[in-house]
Amino acid sequence: MKEYSRGSEWRRWDLHIHTASSYDAYKGDDSDKLLADAINKNELAAIAITDHFIIDKDRIANIRGLVPSTTVFPGVELRTDKGDTNIHVILIFSDQIDLKTLSEDFNVFRREAKNPNDNDKIYWDYKDICTFAQKHNALISIHAGSKDKGVDTQISNALLINQAVKEEFAESVSIFEVGKEKDIANYKEHVFPDIKSIKPLIICSDSHDPRNYNPAHQLWIKSDPTFNGLKQIIYEPEERVCISNYRPQEKAPYHIIDSITITDNLFQQDQIVFNQNLTCIIGGKSTGKSILLHNLARAIDPDQVSENSIISLGLQKPDKDKKSLTLEIDSSKLNVKWKNGKSGENQSIIYIPQSYLNRLADSSQETTRIDELVERVLLKRTDSEGNKLQNHKDTLIQTLNKKKTENTNTVLEIVRLNESIKQLQNQISELGGKDSVEKEIYRLKTDRDAIAKELNITEEDIEKYDEAVTTIKTKKTIVEDISREINRLSSLVSIVQSSIDLSSFPEEIKEQLEVIIENIIDEANKAWNMQKEQLLASLLEKQKAAKEECDTASAIRDSLKVKIESSNHIKELAQKISDEEAILQAIISKEKVLNDEKKKQDIAILNISSSCIGLKKDYEEYARYISENANTDHSGLTYEVQIPVRVDDFLKKWRELFRENNPQNRKLIDTETFSDSKFTEELLVEIIKKDLSGELTTLKAGENVENTLRSILTDWYNIKYVVKMGNDSVNVMSPGKKALVLLQLLIDLDETDCPILIDQPEDDLDNRSIFEQLIPFIKKKKAVRQIIVVTHNANIVVGADAEEVIIANQNGADSPNKDSIHFSYRSGSIENDGPLLKETGVVEDGILAKQGIQQHICDILEGGEKAFEKRKNKYNLNS
Repeated sequence: MKEYSRGSEWRRWDLHIHTASSYDAYKGDDSDKLLADAINKNELAAIAITDHFIIDKDRIANIRGLVPSTTVFPGVELRTDKGDTNIHVILIFSDQIDLKTLSEDFNVFRREAKNPNDNDKIYWDYKDICTFAQKHNALISIHAGSKDKGVDTQISNALLINQAVKEEFAESVSIFEVGKEKDIANYKEHVFPDIKSIKPLIICSDSHDPRNYNPAHQLWIKSDPTFNGLKQIIYEPEERVCISNYRPQEKAPYHIIDSITITDNLFQQDQIVFNQNLTCIIGGKSTGKSILLHNLARAIDPDQVSENSIISLGLQKPDKDKKSLTLEIDSSKLNVKWKNGKSGENQSIIYIPQSYLNRLADSSQETTRIDELVERVLLKRTDSEGNKLQNHKDTLIQTLNKKKTENTNTVLEIVRLNESIKQLQNQISELGGKDSVEKEIYRLKTDRDAIAKELNITEEDIEKYDEAVTTIKTKKTIVEDISREINRLSSLVSIVQSSIDLSSFPEEIKEQLEVIIENIIDEANKAWNMQKEQLLASLLEKQKAAKEECDTASAIRDSLKVKIESSNHIKELAQKISDEEAILQAIISKEKVLNDEKKKQDIAILNISSSCIGLKKDYEEYARYISENANTDHSGLTYEVQIPVRVDDFLKKWRELFRENNPQNRKLIDTETFSDSKFTEELLVEIIKKDLSGELTTLKAGENVENTLRSILTDWYNIKYVVKMGNDSVNVMSPGKKALVLLQLLIDLDETDCPILIDQPEDDLDNRSIFEQLIPFIKKKKAVRQIIVVTHNANIVVGADAEEVIIANQNGADSPNKDSIHFSYRSGSIENDGPLLKETGVVEDGILAKQGIQQHICDILEGGEKAFEKRKNKYNLNS
């Protein structure tokens, strides 16, 4: 029996070929030779010789000798009386059946036919045909669709009883042979739903003359070219059969791992090959299955393997003590070849080690790896106008960074203002305070007035004198202030500057923009200078008026000075009053500045509180945009973007900065009851003011206010990606379903169709997820990507219809390997049910050769036999 180590592959088949033994076929002496030439030319891997009403053992044997590379199934085409006496059915027998016995049995069966001597009228009772087929383990194929002499051309649908006849055919027939491609779509849409069963649909040549063998359609079957391989199309009727002029599901050769050779003495030296679709590596405990996958991945992408292995082990960094969990072979002893002939690393793969998915899913952080994965998957996509969603994220980041920079500057300004306010308050306090100075001035004036009365100095003179002195001081201050304002205003030459970065524009556009900006700035400066001159003129007028008032007051003061100051006591009191009034003016001036600084600080506090809360609007606009454009694939996953407050992080930072149990602090934020609804602009305003005033008790004495404000006035929002499969969001999914979503995200993340290597995915999934999601997912993905899986779950191997199964074995007393090699491997298809033979026909050495791949699956994998039985029961099969 020929060994097909790469497992089930797409090969050309023809299950309806006539030879010269058919009564209506070409009878030339060269017929067998011509047929053999046609078979070789068309590279047919398997054929069925289905002559009318005869099984010619000698001709079949002769043709087999002419096409040794092609599997030749004996078969026969019959007529039946069920529903019509001209419906054609075909029996296909195993290529391993004894031809002599089969031929003799059929000769007896032929004699039981109606009109056995008239080829134009011969037919059999359908039950007899089924009995003969069952006795010889044959598959029954029937003409259907537009195929001549079929159930659809011979039996009218006019009567309900005829439909019942067709349904009875469907119960016993294994294969429907149709005539045209459109029949396939019609059967899938109309027939199979009625009979509640799906059957393989094939189109064959029905060749009667090898001289013009040129089928209009090519039949491809994905299996070993064996009878057991043929039977697989019954279990997977849609996945294993294809009508196409080209080989189905061909993948880019640079995305297909062809083989690996391990030259380490612990391993077999023979090349280990891989199927381009699904390869499952199975074996008992410590048989080298995970070692094979791990080192295969290492030979291609060592960095990814190292990173993912760290995560799968639950580590933050490599741990030398845990490196021994997987045997790592010297990379120089690993030789990986790709289908395009290249070897070595620097190719793309996705490697998912054991427990990796659970480790990813088992995260309590507010931003998890799931969020990171979803974001990377979504941002690869484009909106309806072809713009990448990543561009919108970049815009969001730029906007947020700009606002955060502004907020940082505002914090610095708030702190600066706070220091200025404290200094002004201290200076005012050092001057005595406004109330105290005003009381002192009142006392001095009262004493002065009493003395003046004794000296016959009128109260009006004193008032004029005092008013004049006060006016002089006030107006001098105004004149000085205006002078400073005039100087500052005069120094402003231009108020317009360009802040636009033009470096990303082409040189030609950049030059045009520079000219435009320069012209705009010139026009703006001209307007500014005009306005500035008007403003300077207004200030000069104010200054002139103040000087005139000061001069008038000086004249009044001078006219009364001699009289008022004639008394030394009054003179002393007048000087003290003058000094105190100077202090009062200084206090009033500082209080004005103090009030201005407080107003600025209040505005800054409101602005930064509003800005911190306002970041949510930018996030929400991003969330809306992504949510509207995210659900554009057919993966079955849906996405939603939410913007929650990072409450846990906020409270953690609060506890780091302030004493949690201090009554004043607790009154502001109760960490036990705090929720995102309490994170408001009003709260931030209160926190800032109390922090500035020192009312909040920090953990560290003298904690820097700037640091505490920066820590609190930051971005406390989070982008949360909600992934749903059906009606379940990822946060409420079972661990198994969550792991499956992660698997899908990891695969969708990759923009190429590179191979996927997974180690024991069933460890991350529950049984329900394996049946309902993982197996359909693998079957879908293997059509477009190569998948190599280590598994101990029979349902993955059988249910996902693995094209290739690699059996791993460690040498032992009860499980010896050929040549006692420590780790040995044998590969083949699910349908491989025979031992591995030497060229002499003797069974090869070693336990792996003793039985077929199918038997190893049943022996190694728990529930192996049940998995095969379930697959049969799925299609109501008895064979």
